[in-house]
Amino acid sequence: MDIQHRIKLSKIRLLNLFQLYGNQLRMLPQDFGQLQALQELHLRVNQLITLPESIGRLTSLRRLILEGNPLIALPESFQQLKKLPDLSMALPAKFWD
Repeated sequence: MDIQHRIKLSKIRLLNLFQLYGNQLRMLPQDFGQLQALQELHLRVNQLITLPESIGRLTSLRRLILEGNPLIALPESFQQLKKLPDLSMALPAKFWD
């Protein structure tokens, strides 16, 4: 399941809290970075293996919860989230090797 064709992100640009717990999401749409007012993103217990490169445009993001996803990679743009004080995720050991 993905949300790419179900939600027009341009219609919800002022959204500041997005919660999608346990929805078996495998991916987020590439234009997810349009949600530039987003302050909290809760994606716990889905099937995400990576995040879209556009996530780096979420400069208002203050809380990101990714626990329970089989992440194998983070996009380079993740470094741009310099104001992200609350990050919750469990990474496989291969991230630290």
